[in-house]
Amino acid sequence: MAHRRVPLTQLVAAVDNNLPASSIIRDPSGNAYTFYKYKGTLAERASNEWNPATLARKAKYAVTKGDTLAIVMNPNDDITDMIQPNIIPANFFNRNRLRDEDLEPFMEDRRDYLFVHEKFRLVVILTEDGAPHCLQRYIDAGDFQFIDIE
Repeated sequence: MAHRRVPLTQLVAAVDNNLPASSIIRDPSGNAYTFYKYKGTLAERASNEWNPATLARKAKYAVTKGDTLAIVMNPNDDITDMIQPNIIPANFFNRNRLRDEDLEPFMEDRRDYLFVHEKFRLVVILTEDGAPHCLQRYIDAGDFQFIDIE
């Protein structure tokens, strides 16, 4: 799979160009992490906040408000237990499959209608080389494209 190399200043455009796929950003410098810390919704695998309730809340916020859900992990992390309809639905990885109906598990009552915001993006940030093994089937399906930060 081809990896596109871009400077940090072109990261947002590169993520947009990957649509409908999500992006796996490889950035050993950690600058992409810092960028999304201020311009996105961070979900860090190594954080104390990595639990189903917090992750679902962050995913709901990002998808309905048009933010970027930035999942920070390393290639050896396994997040398959968090890829569930009520936490991070697998359809979040590909905008062509993502529908308003995918948000039904996030609705708190019948009056709580949610919709997918057109500016929603999902990225996975890696500071190490490699690809997350737990996402390999989604990578193989074309749901993720790689971006390497120069």
